[in-house]
Amino acid sequence: TGLPGSGDILSLRKLLATGGEVTAGFNTDYDLTNVTGSRAFRASYNTRFSTTFRQPLLQGAGVEMNRMPIIIARLQADGALWEFKRAVAELIGDVEHTYWGLVISYAQLQALDKEIELTLLTVHRANSLLQEGKGSAFQLSQAQSTLSNLRRERVFFLSGAGSQSAARRRLVADPVLDAERKLRGLLGLPPSDGRRIIPVDEPVVAPVALDCQSTVNA
Repeated sequence: TGLPGSGDILSLRKLLATGGEVTAGFNTDYDLTNVTGSRAFRASYNTRFSTTFRQPLLQGAGVEMNRMPIIIARLQADGALWEFKRAVAELIGDVEHTYWGLVISYAQLQALDKEIELTLLTVHRANSLLQEGKGSAFQLSQAQSTLSNLRRERVFFLSGAGSQSAARRRLVADPVLDAERKLRGLLGLPPSDGRRIIPVDEPVVAPVALDCQSTVNA
């Protein structure tokens, strides 16, 4: 006899588009004895072959009913793909918008640096005129006060630190470091790694021609 619980089982299962199921398989049970007088070989066993066919008549029957999960899964996959494309396009748009915001931040910082440079020349000129006896201490003091205010504004333009209301009114875009941190967040970079992101592309200036008549007709 064979070992208890031993046996060979092979079964094939096929689902049909109509919801039916076809199975075919065989089972060789080694628990049954193979020592009989009618066997030609002592190691021969009986194998049972079976096949079944099941077809639902009501629930789950029909080609459309069984193809519905496939269609739903396909639509969900298409929806996930379009959602991924939308997210990528939105990320690209946010990166582009934030990058040009950083360009504006650097442009306003450069404009302020130029203003500080010119004001510093004014201070030197007023000091020279005062030493020559042609200027006044009031003009020198006024120029120095303006230079001090501009330098404080530069700190605000760079990092946003401070509470100068005049600087906030002059600020067109975010401070440079704030704009850079936003861009780093979108790019997946750390907030600070010892390096600076400095834009090198210049915005394209193109003339805008407005057709008022076509706008009215539309």
